[in-house]
Amino acid sequence: IIKTNKMDMKIKNLIISFFLAVVSMATLFILTDIAYAQTEPPSVSTSYAQDITQTSATLQGSVSPKDSATTAWFEWGVSSSGLVNETSHQNVGSGGSYINFLSQVSSLSLNTVYYYRAVAQNSIGTSYGDTRSFTTKATEPPSVSTSYTEDITQTSATLKGSVDPRGSATTAWFEWGVSS
Repeated sequence: IIKTNKMDMKIKNLIISFFLAVVSMATLFILTDIAYAQTEPPSVSTSYAQDITQTSATLQGSVSPKDSATTAWFEWGVSSSGLVNETSHQNVGSGGSYINFLSQVSSLSLNTVYYYRAVAQNSIGTSYGDTRSFTTKATEPPSVSTSYTEDITQTSATLKGSVDPRGSATTAWFEWGVSS
């Protein structure tokens, strides 16, 4: 027969109670983390456009999928309140870290302000980045180059040069005189 005194029983009960409290707290933290990860839409931010030309630009964004399978894309248009176009949707995974994504838009008009924002969606919801803008470039001026002079006489000369009109109607001429 094993004899135990009241003090031993109290210690055993205290140890068991402490153990159950630790296990309960750990379970609560794990369940809270799982619930948190499964109940949050992705975070998304809109970055600055790059490689802006007369007719195209590259849009950039960043997204945190929040541990849920996520797609991301851009909405864009010529009015900040009318982002009527979408780029293709990209699968950006299901991790917890931020992932950069980009998309090129083309067939844009010259010298025009365009507005855009990044968008991300998972099974919980859709998130929108800030709306930003960029302006496509205007027509570039022609490129000219003076080459050489030939057929020089006392009263005339033939001047040579080249012009790259860069896609625009262009008029070219030489300016000349007795000094530079």
